[in-house]
Parts: sequence; C-alpha cells; structure tokens
Amino acid sequence: MVTFEYYKNSNKNYKNNGDIKIPLLDGTLTFETNSTNEIEIEIPYDEFNRWKQIERFGIIKIKVPYIKSKQLYRVYDLEKDMLSYKIKARHIFYDLIDNILLDNRPTNCDCETALNNILTDTGFTGQSNIHIGNTAYYINKNCIQAICGDIEQSIINRWCGEILQDNFKVIINDRLGANYGVKIKYGLNMENVSLDDSTDNICTRIYPLAFNGIMFPEKFVDSPIINNYPKFKCNFVSMEDLRLKDKETTQEELKDNTVTYFDTENELYTAMRKRCNTLFAGGLDKPNISGTVNMIALENTLEYVDFKELVNVGIGDTVTVEHKDIGINIETRCVGFEYNLVTEKYNKIELGSIQQNYFYQQSDIQNTVNNILNKTNGIIGDDGYVKAEKIRGTINANNTQMQVMRNVATDSPVKALLFEDRVKDSPTYGAMALGTMGFIIANKRTLDDKDWDWQTFGNGSGFTASLVKTGKLVGDNTSIDLDTGVIESIMNDGSKVIINPAEGFYNEFGDSKNEYYHLSYAGEVGFTSSQIKTIQLPDEFKGKNFKIMVFPKRLDGANNQFTDGVGDANHVLTEWGINFDNTSSYCNYEAGTFQAYMYSTFLDLSSRTFVNANPIMGFLAIA
Repeated sequence: MVTFEYYKNSNKNYKNNGDIKIPLLDGTLTFETNSTNEIEIEIPYDEFNRWKQIERFGIIKIKVPYIKSKQLYRVYDLEKDMLSYKIKARHIFYDLIDNILLDNRPTNCDCETALNNILTDTGFTGQSNIHIGNTAYYINKNCIQAICGDIEQSIINRWCGEILQDNFKVIINDRLGANYGVKIKYGLNMENVSLDDSTDNICTRIYPLAFNGIMFPEKFVDSPIINNYPKFKCNFVSMEDLRLKDKETTQEELKDNTVTYFDTENELYTAMRKRCNTLFAGGLDKPNISGTVNMIALENTLEYVDFKELVNVGIGDTVTVEHKDIGINIETRCVGFEYNLVTEKYNKIELGSIQQNYFYQQSDIQNTVNNILNKTNGIIGDDGYVKAEKIRGTINANNTQMQVMRNVATDSPVKALLFEDRVKDSPTYGAMALGTMGFIIANKRTLDDKDWDWQTFGNGSGFTASLVKTGKLVGDNTSIDLDTGVIESIMNDGSKVIINPAEGFYNEFGDSKNEYYHLSYAGEVGFTSSQIKTIQLPDEFKGKNFKIMVFPKRLDGANNQFTDGVGDANHVLTEWGINFDNTSSYCNYEAGTFQAYMYSTFLDLSSRTFVNANPIMGFLAIA
C-alpha cells in the first residue's frame, strides 16, 4: 500500500522521517504550470486512529512525478465522510503568500538575483538559468504575487520564466521539460480526447506593415505550408518597430532600443521579410492545439495506440501532434496534469500554450504575433539571424537529432557508446555518448531526472556548446581568440582582415597595416564671399579619426543658373578654390566637426565684368 509521511506543526525537521506514516486510499495531484500545485487525498479510519493526528497546517511529504525528490504539502482543508477522511494540501511554496514585500526593487539583474532578492529571510532560495537583465518594483505585495502573480512586474512576466517548486527551492527557468521525441496522432471527433485545434489566429499569408504603413513591393509573404489548407488565411501584421531613417529622425530616436532604424528601403524590406519567416517558424501558420487527454478513459480504447507515448510525458515537455486532417505536425506542450498518487499513473494530461492558457488569453492575430516574438526573448535579431550569445534553439535542434544516437547507445555498441557516472558527489559525475553520428556531453541531469541535460554537441556538420569559456577556435581561413577577442581572416591575396578590440578593424599585409572605414556620411554646405564654415558631422563620428573629401557641387549666381561647376553660353567660370586639409588645425575629432572655406568667380560675358558666385561644396566623411 502507498503511504506518505506526516509532520506535525511542531516538527520542522523535514529532512528526517515524519512523525508518522499513513496509508493512502486514494489521492490526486493537480499541477498547472505557473499556477496550481496541490494534492487531494483520502485516508482510512484505521484501527490505530492515525487519521486523528492530521491537523490543519501540518505537512505531508509524498512522492510526485515531476521531480525526483519527495515534496512537501501543507494541509489547508479537512473533511470527514462515512468511509474516509479527506485532506487537501498545497505545495509548501504557497507559504510565501504570508511574506510581505513593503518595498523590494531588484534592479538591472538576472532572474536568479531578482528571485533571491524577493526570497530574502523567507527560508526559500531561488535558482534560474535566465540571464537577461531586468528591473522590477514590488510595493506592498506578497511573495507569491511578486513571483507568479498576474501583475505586470511579476518574475514570470518580467523575466518570462516557468516555475518548478522543489520544496524550499524555487526554480524559474526559461522553460520546463524538454523535447524527448514524443509524437501522437490526432484527428477530429476522437472519443475520450477533448482537444481544440483553434484556427482563429492562423495566418498563412502575412501582409507586413512597417512604421507609417510602409509595405514592400510584393506586399505579402506566404507560409511554406500555405497549400496544406483549403483556403488562404491572410492578415496584416504591424511591425511598427521597424522604421526607415529620414532627415527628421533625431539622435534621441536612434537611441531607442525598442525601435530599429534602417538607412535604405531595401534593408527595411529584408528585415520585414525575415520577421515574417520568424513568425511562421514560431507557429503563426499552425493551429493551436490545446485541451485535455483523459488517460484513464483512453487506456481501454482502440485509439489509445495513438496516445500511449503520453504516459512518459512530464510537465513542460514538448509533444509533436500529427494532425491527420491537414497533414502537418504541430508542437504543443504539457502544461498541466492530474496524477493518481496511488496507481502512479496520469488521470489527465493537459496540452497547450502556457502563456495562452494561464495569463494571456489570445483574442486576435496581433496578440498571437506578439506572443511568438516574445518567446524569442531577444534570440532573433532584426536581421533575422540567431544572436551568437543565444544558442539554446540550436542546442535543442541538435538534441532532437542526437537523441536518436543516444537511445541506441547501450543496445548497439557498434553504433554508439554511452559513458555515464550518476553518483552526484563523484569527481567523474556526468555523461558522454559518442558514435557514428557524433558526440554529446552533459554534466547535470534534467530537473525531472528523466535524462541527462545534454548541452554540448559535435557531429560532421560542426560543434555546438551552451558555453565556450576560453581558448582559440581555428578554421582553414579564420581564427577567433576567445580570451583576447581578436578575429583574423586570411584573404585570397595573402593579407589578413583583423578585428582587434584594442586596435580596431584593419587589413594587414606584410609590415603594412591599413585601417578599414565603416562609417560614411555625405553632405553639402553653401558659402558666401569670405565666409569660413564649421560643419558638424553626426554623433557617431565624434572621437574618431575621420577623413574628409571635398569637391565643388554647384555655383549659384543671381538666378541659380550655374550648375556642376561650369558656366553657360553667357557666363564663364574663371576661378574657384577650397581651403581645407585633413589636419587637426581644420578637424576637431573629439567634437566631430571640420572647417572649410570655398570661393569662386565667373565672367559675365554680356557686361564684361567679374562677379563673385555663392558656391556650394560637397563633402564625404569616412571613419
């Protein structure tokens, strides 16, 4: 018979055995990500009257499916009936509701720092793998509100995390669970399956609108699976944060990190197209699969063969649903479950989107777009490429492929070998699988202890790691020194292109070194007789050793008839000149300014007189 340990109110030594062990008649654990974690159990009226020792606020320690260690639940409700004694208890994490934050302000810190700031003097500790910096203020809030409450500044909203309770440890990671390759088949009107494949927010043809309603020439981007549907699903998608730079754009606007400015229309159009493809990759062109799978009811049905792999799914795990009706695979996740503590089997499994189900009810296409973009969490840049410091997506993709090799490691040693040490305190704790497809390395287990947390991969196509701390990466033509930050590439002519944090960006050929210029700015300025002008360059030139090229642009007479530095049938240019050189006496490098003087004279053939012109000088600045 399944039993649990019970601790009286006065016993707080939860590492030792409880005051008494009590048999379990029936019991259910209900878990919803970022929301509910509680148990409801029934115990018998036994001859030893053990049931009488149960009291409100006592602690139950019991085995759960989502983590290896037994978990603590505090009793909050007791109910007697004719046959059994019913007990309801919440995870001890919810004790934090009685801890009040009068004024708590984690500032410019990662998630773990903010979490431990909130948990100061509570007896709980925080852990997180979310390293983005953020700031939040908690005034007159309890700790539960601050961590997972439905307020804008809660940890799960500010840092976009998912919570796993492990007794007095609060774990908030970027995601729970993993993709263990579970796949189920799903069609409409299946008995014992209450799944909803909402198509309301599907979009298979995006009409993107940048700032001011700018559209690119072809107007729309189609999903790769647009023909899987009987009709096109079209909609406009606002991309207000992508903007074209113009003369009115101020330096303050350019510093706004929530907006990206582009110098040319082609650059803007490219970013818009890549944003569309990012949205399709995030699932904008696929239905949202959500709902409940009744595992008990399915167990004895013929359809169960299509769902039997769900018995091994854990909280947060990705499930690939093969949608028979439209012939595509859709990824969804286990966001909650109901678990029988006696049979140790799932009663129900809930699939869906964590944010959609519990915090952000989707009502229109733009909310779906924002949700997808928020999930990237800064991983995908405006140029459409994955940022170098955010490679978790690459790791997960490799994990799917390498999982095949890992699964055959012990059964087929000719193909692959698995080395592992599961003794936590061992100096050789960790795992490595290697074989014909490559190798994978891990130094810790997943939170649910179902597998190793594989973070380093290598195969015939390359090498991926969650963290490379030091050393030098060397290829046939390029090397990257991770310690000094120097990047060198060898050109076809034997010269080197070098990026050096200390010396800049330059080309090296033998003993010569020539700096590359990566900034340019063109403009023009008008002069009157005997006038010296100071020209201000944009802010990005300040503090740089810029170079200036000058040239005559136009010669404006009384009627502005002299153009391109020449006269006409009645006027002849007789003299012109520009007084400027690239020296510190003319250039103020710190201020980003330079001084110049231009003069010109032309002969009016009709009056036979020399007349001063008002010249306009063109210039090009590079740095």
